[in-house]
Amino acid sequence: MEVTTKFRSPLLMATHELFNRKFGVSGVRTLEDVGEFFSRRSGKYEVLPLDEQGYGAASLSIAEIDDIVLIGTEWNNSASSIANTSRDKLCINLVLNGDTEAEHPDLGKIVTRTNQARIASMEAGTVLKNFGNKRTFELAIPMSQLEHRARAMYGVDTEPALMFDPVIDLGSPAGRVISDLVSLLQSQAIESLELVSNPIVAANTKELVFTSVLNSLQHNYKKARPNRRETAVPRAISRVEDFMRSYADRPITVEMLAKEAGCSERALYSAFKEVRGTTPMSMLREIRLEQARLALISGNMSITACAIKFGFTNLGRFSKAYREKFGERPSETVRGSKLYFFENTE
Repeated sequence: MEVTTKFRSPLLMATHELFNRKFGVSGVRTLEDVGEFFSRRSGKYEVLPLDEQGYGAASLSIAEIDDIVLIGTEWNNSASSIANTSRDKLCINLVLNGDTEAEHPDLGKIVTRTNQARIASMEAGTVLKNFGNKRTFELAIPMSQLEHRARAMYGVDTEPALMFDPVIDLGSPAGRVISDLVSLLQSQAIESLELVSNPIVAANTKELVFTSVLNSLQHNYKKARPNRRETAVPRAISRVEDFMRSYADRPITVEMLAKEAGCSERALYSAFKEVRGTTPMSMLREIRLEQARLALISGNMSITACAIKFGFTNLGRFSKAYREKFGERPSETVRGSKLYFFENTE
């Protein structure tokens, strides 16, 4: 595979630095500390030096969004690490500096270089080696949930385990999708992990991660033939939209919407594109903005509380989306509703 060595995402590098500063693990200063940390967290994990420098300096940063884990690692000498226990995670390991080599029990040898990413589950017996100064960032996704999501998305239930092509170039279209996704997750964590833990935001984030990974990366389910072909009738779309309005302030996934419509996710996407010219989740976002406007007009909720209630964690982005849809800022809606109230109570 050709390596696009000139690719370097400024956004990814900037958020990576901020992430490391905010979520650096205190007490981790050497390679030995890294091994001890992961051993305490997820079973025996050994990190061994490969050169005469011994257990050189190392740093580790980590944050969790629900059960999705973000992990930044850096150390300044060659080393190997051995996982002695399996984890139910698909690990997307972005190599920001250095070369890495993995001996995977199922996939064999996987070589990744700077500006590439390794995509593989962490199985017991996996041996990782890095050469030179290492700087990586890992996105760890619950594998069983991702596979369940893939089966629903692609309409298959008899395929073998979900398997991805193990290496991507971060300069490729798929690589840029993953880089942008990681940057977004880093930014969300940096802004506020508390807000990200909001049930609606957590559901939206997981939906974004699952669909981005499954749509952009190559895997065996993309080649599978659906077990059934379905179409969603227009009245099913109306039923789904009613469901969205009834539960706009609660976590909603495409899988839930497909069940409400009584069809596959693929059929639901096709129906929304054909009838509404948009996707189910884009329609849900529009409905949540409409519900937020009604809440602001009622005068019983602050702008911040309203945004959070309907799953918008960033007030700037909420205000921008609101203004694009309604032609005014949320604060103008609030002022207008208050003026109407006072004019009609005099």
